[in-house]
Amino acid sequence: MGNIPPLSCNAPNVADHNDSASDVASDKTKLTGYSQSNRGLSFAGLGHMQTISEATTSEADTLIIRESATSEDSDESPRSKTQPRRMLLTSGGLTAPSMLKKLESLLQSRRPSGNYKMLYVSDATMAEEQQAKEMMRRIEEQVKPLGVTFVQHVSLRNCPHKSLADQLAGVDCVYLELGNTFYLRYQMQASGFDELIKPLVLEKGVVLVGASAGSICMGRSVTTALWKGWDDPGYGKDWDLSVSYGYDGLDLLPEHDSVFPHYGQQWANLVEKKCAEMDHDVIILDEEHAFYCNGRDCGFIK
Repeated sequence: MGNIPPLSCNAPNVADHNDSASDVASDKTKLTGYSQSNRGLSFAGLGHMQTISEATTSEADTLIIRESATSEDSDESPRSKTQPRRMLLTSGGLTAPSMLKKLESLLQSRRPSGNYKMLYVSDATMAEEQQAKEMMRRIEEQVKPLGVTFVQHVSLRNCPHKSLADQLAGVDCVYLELGNTFYLRYQMQASGFDELIKPLVLEKGVVLVGASAGSICMGRSVTTALWKGWDDPGYGKDWDLSVSYGYDGLDLLPEHDSVFPHYGQQWANLVEKKCAEMDHDVIILDEEHAFYCNGRDCGFIK
């Protein structure tokens, strides 16, 4: 996306932003890419983005962003052949009707006939089996109207590789619950989830949904979970990534971005500073917005 000028690393003040539709239209070329050309931020719906979505799209509160071809994602590149990629990244889960609607469209894009099967991964919660299943029931009620008729719970830490492969067989959607990013990432790798999920998403079109920690793990690096200091990194514990698998994420996003959820103005200076230290782009999600990919079609929704 090098032909798109970079976005500002400073989140606009929504309350102070009163651009006219003509002003917004003139800025559209600066804002219709979801990442910077070199490094920096991709802001979800902060001021400019929200105004552009209202002024230029027919679907309210939605900004659709189409990737431009890059040297890596050209017609000849292997990555361009794996286009079924369907993902929904959120801060707090399916908290808005628009997010449920987008998930429904991703599921229908995969298989229009309905009767979808979802696998619910609870490890980030670090909860016991019964508590995790209670959390799963909340998701089950949310997705039932979308045509999801079966939701199965799996705890990666207690699931042998063959059993996990069997449970993933035939699924239409995998939901990665919020919680501790580093614990989830450790269990993903220890269980073999990494090697199983990537071809399902990139080649088979299985829908992958992330909430907070789940969204972070879908990106290039999970080090963004260190920025706020919310997650225990597990230093000295069995699941300490610094002495085992390292901090690479699943790296499933088209532009190899990392993800920072739960953004708010109180984090603006921290995010700008940390982002400047990264050698790749970061998708920023506040509580109200989600980021989706459906093949080469990616964007933010509110």
